[in-house]
Amino acid sequence: MIRTILLVVVVFIGVSLGYCYFGLAQYTWHQKMTLEVEVDGQLYTGASVVKVTVQESEPLRKQLGYPLHFGAKGEAAYVELPDRRYLFALLGGGPPDSGPETNALNIFKEQLPKDNPERLVVLSKSHLKTEIPHSHLPLLVTFMDLTDPTTVKVVDPDNLAATFGEGVSLKRLTLEITDEPVTEGKIEQVLGWWNNLTVPIGGNVDRKYGEPLYGIGKWSFVRR
Repeated sequence: MIRTILLVVVVFIGVSLGYCYFGLAQYTWHQKMTLEVEVDGQLYTGASVVKVTVQESEPLRKQLGYPLHFGAKGEAAYVELPDRRYLFALLGGGPPDSGPETNALNIFKEQLPKDNPERLVVLSKSHLKTEIPHSHLPLLVTFMDLTDPTTVKVVDPDNLAATFGEGVSLKRLTLEITDEPVTEGKIEQVLGWWNNLTVPIGGNVDRKYGEPLYGIGKWSFVRR
């Protein structure tokens, strides 16, 4: 009898937990970031598509003050310039809320309802597109030697010429909600060392907390 009661209790708890977890609302969209760079009057572009998932948190996380869980899957956008120089727009590392999980919600803020879940529903069904404001630009980097991750260098969006030479300037970065598939495999083709990276980039270089490159690693280029 006791075993039967315990079994009923276990089943009830399992069903209740299953309802709590599998009945959670989820919203997804694909967002495309495009870089446009001018070199001596010629335009060079590169883009990447990231999938963003926003899911209603389970009851415990809600009680802790985290009503939503954000996730992203995809790769950093980059553009190839002459002489095999590359400019990368990282998945994070820039100003607060410039990462892929929340940047669309912030950039399109004025075009969306103020409250959840309405703004998530509208954004996921939209095809919004705009130029990314300077305040939300992701961290831009390049590599002085593409085969050596420790040669990573931060690029000033207002002065690409300081890194790439005269005649090179950032025209703009754009973000749009799209139906295009998530970008996969492009970063590994360019950065052959990416898959073998086990420490933050420049991990053998002494970087101080708060520096732009502090903690930048594999996840800054690819999210899976």
